Amino acid sequence: EAEVAKAAADAAADAAAKAEADAAADAAEAAVAAWEAARVPDPFGDVRAVYHCNRAAVLQQLGRDEEAVDDCSLAIVASPKYVKAYMRRGQAYESLERYADGIRDMEQILELEPGMRLARERKTRMEKLEAERMEKLKEETLGKLKDLGNSLLGNFGLSTDNFKFDKDPSTGSYNIRFEQS
Repeated sequence: EAEVAKAAADAAADAAAKAEADAAADAAEAAVAAWEAARVPDPFGDVRAVYHCNRAAVLQQLGRDEEAVDDCSLAIVASPKYVKAYMRRGQAYESLERYADGIRDMEQILELEPGMRLARERKTRMEKLEAERMEKLKEETLGKLKDLGNSLLGNFGLSTDNFKFDKDPSTGSYNIRFEQS
């Protein structure tokens, strides 16, 4: 299979070179067809996946989590059902505070192995961390909006503190009222 793949890849490269030189539409079509023929299963995908995943583990130990994510992604491309690569990439995402990406990896693991307790626990933890991150971001954004509002309202002798928001418990909507201080 490896020889067939190499021969197909060589044919595709030759066809691509001809397409570039001639700039002819049929030569480009031939190149596309040759590249499509070169797509054969990688007989060493599982081995390559283990290699990339192990290298990712070392990179994580060195604190190089971005590179670990890249290696785990290569492992997943080589072997899409390699649970350890998803787990390791999820860990790296968590270290990088990219919780949404880590949650997706844990969900993928749970699709492949529904009973994996560790993936479920990590997913729950990352969901909590993501919710905290989003709440902090929301508070920060609202603070900046309040500062902007105060800078505009200050021209009229007002402040955002002059406006009170009351939540209606029955509907969940807010009523705004003005209070002069």
